[in-house]
Amino acid sequence: MSNVFDGVNVNKLNGQLGEGNASDDAVCILIYAVAIADLPAGVIHNTAYELLQPQDAIDLGFTAAHDANEHLYVLGAIAETFQLAPDCVVWLIPVNTGATPAAILALEGVKAAIRVADKAKGIAIAGTAETALELATNVELVQAQVNAFAEEHRRIDFVLLQGNQGNEDDENEWVHGDLVDLRTKNAPNVSVCIGQDPFISAQDDAYAVQADIGSCLGMLMARRVNENLGSVDIINKPSAYKADPNYTLTRGNRWNAAQLSNGVKMETISPTTQTAISNKGYIFVGSYAGYPGMYFNDSPTCVTATSDYNRIENNRTWNKAARLLRLALLPKVKGIVKKDPTTGYIRSTTIAQWIGICNTALNSMLIADEISGFTVNIPAKQIPSATTPVVV
Repeated sequence: MSNVFDGVNVNKLNGQLGEGNASDDAVCILIYAVAIADLPAGVIHNTAYELLQPQDAIDLGFTAAHDANEHLYVLGAIAETFQLAPDCVVWLIPVNTGATPAAILALEGVKAAIRVADKAKGIAIAGTAETALELATNVELVQAQVNAFAEEHRRIDFVLLQGNQGNEDDENEWVHGDLVDLRTKNAPNVSVCIGQDPFISAQDDAYAVQADIGSCLGMLMARRVNENLGSVDIINKPSAYKADPNYTLTRGNRWNAAQLSNGVKMETISPTTQTAISNKGYIFVGSYAGYPGMYFNDSPTCVTATSDYNRIENNRTWNKAARLLRLALLPKVKGIVKKDPTTGYIRSTTIAQWIGICNTALNSMLIADEISGFTVNIPAKQIPSATTPVVV
């Protein structure tokens, strides 16, 4: 019982700041194509291996010596990812060589491995042979696999594809003028990277034709869901870089220059042409005149630029909200739904309760500045049944 002059009681609550559980936004999958003969002992294709640091990959047998001997860049890509995003989690899924990215994602074994990595939000596929030209015909097939996962409530925010250069005898060897406009495609969760670090490409003929997926994946995992891959600075920098005014790719010998995966140096490409390549929906690396460091150009997806889902961060933000809503409403599934006895529609008090649950879930994103605002709408004129679900 309160005292007569208490007036207003203010209760101190806990758990309202979104800090109860660590975020799993920075959990990703790296699918790497490795021939059977090149697998380290004990490593099995189409199996998900959780990596919390580069040493975990080394313990599996993906060492620097293994990379060099087999002309692979498995540890290299993993180390790059953790260098840029030390707190991320990478699920490594080795797959056999010879398949396109879409065919890889369609394999039942790969699907099962992706389900094991159930907290992963995005996928990068590396070690494949497809050039940037060939991938242009593959992105919608990849999107079809993303859509299939969404049907089982497994939302994949992005799939990063390695836009390589063909070998000298490959008819798909390209120059930047050949690049297909990815903005004409309908693959809003798929992106193609054609950026390359000259320091790495010079170390092995196999690396010379490959785009740099590790750096792209690492920079995504270092960012909040609503941050653009090309932002000069990021909100939550690793502790070693807290005092820096930016978050650049340039570290030691890495990314002191940039080129496309066809070996053309960025400084030889005019600003007008660089903009044209970016407008076609490709991810690459460049620099700002007079400013230190190298940065990604943007985070485009393979869909028209007028789409709401034309950037990776748009998909990451939407999917996070959708996941939060689904988890918040699941306890109400198949529960008692009170109805208006006159109309048969859902009772207004029940709708108000459900909207309150949704608002609480999405407020965590509002507090974290991941969204500017939100509206949850549950139409009142609904008569839910076993075959007619409630629309939110």
